[in-house]
Amino acid sequence: MVDETSKNGNGMPEWDDLQNMWQDTPAVDMAKMARSARFVWWRMRVNFAVEIIMSIFGVGVFSMRIDFVSVPASMLGILGALYCCLTFWAAIHIRRGAWDNPDKDVLSLVRLQIRRAKSTLLYIKLNSWLGFAGILLLPLVYWVLYERFGTFDHDKVRTVNWVFGGLVLFVIAFPLILRPFTKRKKREISKLEEIEVQLENS
Repeated sequence: MVDETSKNGNGMPEWDDLQNMWQDTPAVDMAKMARSARFVWWRMRVNFAVEIIMSIFGVGVFSMRIDFVSVPASMLGILGALYCCLTFWAAIHIRRGAWDNPDKDVLSLVRLQIRRAKSTLLYIKLNSWLGFAGILLLPLVYWVLYERFGTFDHDKVRTVNWVFGGLVLFVIAFPLILRPFTKRKKREISKLEEIEVQLENS
């Protein structure tokens, strides 16, 4: 781990100092990697905070929907709250091993970048599956609406149809749109793993 002299007051590594420390290594573009490490450091924490807040908010919203007088409302509230708990777990699981700061050597930074790149692929995979799991809640939503309005011709229900239709299309398109990105990320991992082997044998 980076010692206290290599961190600022917020606990974030002093990336410029680390970059200077590693800049003489010929096998790696340390300037580019240091910039990437700095960006990912912030991105991971911002994304994590947003996901945790949304998960907790979702648990609260769905819990308020639980009404044991109504079977569909209770099922939607319970399953929705459990779904948000699952997203909470996923937000933590995805970043396991990717939170660390690099030690004062190039090999440590390369290995950290590999873990972070793999966590990005896991992020895409888990969120794709969570999206498909979320679609399974839609029949319950329609059941609740039917119980309330008694018809699917109501204006509010038609609006819901458009919204849910858009969400379903997004969930289906999400992994397809990101396929070029995932392929590029896999190539990046392969390249970093080659550098890792070179550094281990040097």
